[in-house]
Amino acid sequence: MKRSALVWLGLTLLFALVASFGVVRTLRVQQEMVDVVVARREILPFEAIDEGMVEIISRPRAAVPADAFRDLAAVVGRHARGLILPGSDLRPGHLWETAVPRDRSRLAVSLTGLGLPGQRAFAVPFDANTAVGGLLVPGDRVDLVAHVRAGDILLAKTVAANIQVLDVIAGQDRGGAGTAVLVVTPALAEELAWVLQNGVLRLALNPFHADEEAAATPGVSADSFLERHGVRVLPPGTGQPAPRR
Repeated sequence: MKRSALVWLGLTLLFALVASFGVVRTLRVQQEMVDVVVARREILPFEAIDEGMVEIISRPRAAVPADAFRDLAAVVGRHARGLILPGSDLRPGHLWETAVPRDRSRLAVSLTGLGLPGQRAFAVPFDANTAVGGLLVPGDRVDLVAHVRAGDILLAKTVAANIQVLDVIAGQDRGGAGTAVLVVTPALAEELAWVLQNGVLRLALNPFHADEEAAATPGVSADSFLERHGVRVLPPGTGQPAPRR
């Protein structure tokens, strides 16, 4: 019995030593310092990263994500997908994978990052009356409502639905005049150019998960507006209803 107890005691001590060795080794690995690339300052979405924006610091291995960049050359010259806060470890998900020439604009990087080569960035001027108080921000989606006169016909019509706002160049006063950069097809860009030259374009803000079919409307003319509200207008001196336009 004594010999058996001594054997079990010896085995218990051996297992405890092995476990202790494993714990100590794990702690040493976790406390080992490794280099990691971090943001020195706030990096804006789509901003090109240069050497002054990032630096290499040492951190415990346990605190560094496995996919974090360890070399400045891997990030310099690339563009940020979104806002990167100071001190953040830079990881592949922070940066666009698409290589962009240095002479391209931030807006071109943003458009390229959408992965939609058939789309174009089209600028639409707005004021507080035509773009929901001028409070649009990049990422919003809008319906485009054209108000135009063609000959004797005056018409208001939703010409496109759920269009992405790529960027907003605001004036000096937030909520005032500015320019919304929209993501559109070349064909829609032509239509919008015509509308802007011959009428007014208004932007209607969409909610999340907007119902695009709700924007498929017939439009409103002078006659249809009056008829919709139960008003019939007679031409002066004829006693007959005005012809429809």
